[in-house]
Amino acid sequence: MLVETIVSVFQGIAFWASIPLPFVIVGILATDIVTAQPLLTGALTVLNIVCAVLGHTYSPTA
Repeated sequence: MLVETIVSVFQGIAFWASIPLPFVIVGILATDIVTAQPLLTGALTVLNIVCAVLGHTYSPTA
């Protein structure tokens, strides 16, 4: 029971984090921060992919 709750919490966090991350990435690209911090853009892109994969089975009703 506790493990299921913890997994559900992490899936929820990953699901909801994957929603605004593309907007943050586009904002970084639009403000030209990518030239000063290219690793930041790559890290955020990888983070978005990981969050999408981990949170894709999240269901708030479960």
